[in-house]
Amino acid sequence: MHNSSKADRPVLNVTRSSEMIFLDVLAIAGIVAGLILVFANWQTLPDKIPAHFDFSGKVTSYSSKNTLWILSGSSIFSFFMFRILVRYPHIFNYLVAITRENAAIQYRLAITMMYWLLTEMVWIFTLIQGQIILAAKAPNPTLHPLLVLFPVVVIVGTIGNYLWKSFQSR
Repeated sequence: MHNSSKADRPVLNVTRSSEMIFLDVLAIAGIVAGLILVFANWQTLPDKIPAHFDFSGKVTSYSSKNTLWILSGSSIFSFFMFRILVRYPHIFNYLVAITRENAAIQYRLAITMMYWLLTEMVWIFTLIQGQIILAAKAPNPTLHPLLVLFPVVVIVGTIGNYLWKSFQSR
């Protein structure tokens, strides 16, 4: 990372693109889907549900079904914190030095990456909620091992794509 002085960076108002608006709607849909999953299954869930799995997908601990709300709460909290953070792209860390000439594109790329990461995180939380609910209702609860690998690949891919575009747009 290049350590350009954050104090010297231009402060710009980056307007939301149609891609950002779409990702906002998709993130909100993920939050709603997670809430619906919990509400729709609440009455049929046992009091104790799988709370932790090892890498092979076996349950290693159980917890109250109330813990399902933590993922929805985390999604909601992250969404609102994100909406504040994207207003200040000039304070982010960047791969390249930020100048007056490249600030607009670098800020837009960074904010777009953050929209993608938020949307992915929300949907990953929703997927985890769904998998926990399925495991809680199964006679032999397990979690699919790809659920561990999938989020890592998606998030690393998003960050890698951003870093490549940022480097290309320096």
